[in-house]
Amino acid sequence: DMSMKAFNKLALKSLVASVAFSASTVLGLGGGAASAACWQYNANGFTTSTTPVFNNICGVPNLGNESDFVRIRPNTNGNDEDNAGNPNYTVGTLNVTCNTGDKYDVTNYIHNDASADFNNNGNGSAVAHNVHLAMTAPLNSNSSIFNFTGKITASNASTVTDSTTLNCGGKQMIMDIVPGTVHLYSSQYGWKDLADTALNGPITIGSPVFGSGDQWGCWDYLVIVVYQVTVKPVPTPTPTPTSMPTPRTRQTRSPPTTIRASCRCCTPR
Repeated sequence: DMSMKAFNKLALKSLVASVAFSASTVLGLGGGAASAACWQYNANGFTTSTTPVFNNICGVPNLGNESDFVRIRPNTNGNDEDNAGNPNYTVGTLNVTCNTGDKYDVTNYIHNDASADFNNNGNGSAVAHNVHLAMTAPLNSNSSIFNFTGKITASNASTVTDSTTLNCGGKQMIMDIVPGTVHLYSSQYGWKDLADTALNGPITIGSPVFGSGDQWGCWDYLVIVVYQVTVKPVPTPTPTPTSMPTPRTRQTRSPPTTIRASCRCCTPR
């Protein structure tokens, strides 16, 4: 079940370029430390679990450790579904000189490592239920360091979390999503477009059925979610004009009303 042949069956196909590329390439070269109890990949086969466990295989060829499941890369052609025409994803921190309009792809990798032998056509112990991915990105924030996180939850598996960072080298920028770039992939149904609001909000993961919340065990049911962000300059504050004193309006005064009193002239004695 865990053979390299099974792993390579996960072909990710670009909708735009119609270029097939393997799931072992989708995250590019990477490293990082997996948990102490991770299962070491072995091309000759290895035993994992009869129940759902997410992203706990280490040493996967051309991938590294599954625990590093949130990764980032610069985007060079604008298409975050295209793996062949963009750089590899980076584990941990991507240190770059951010310029206005630069785009970056962020990926989340969701793999139920349980053995396919226990899927039992969706009724077995290997199937993860109520699976959700919560992706967090600091949209509309003003910073030089941006952190992106992912959290995978299920009702019958332990929660796993990971993060990646974009470091603009002290250059203050504003982070924003590129509209229409949130996409989900499974070899069971190909690419699916998600709403921009899928970012910074949980989405339901399903494979072999899209959006079902049930994810079967093993490589054939791996799910990948990608989205793209861009950086914009921090607006320069418009200087406020110096306030000038308001000239006083000279009021025309009406002459006072003349009050004439009747005086009685008295002849002095």
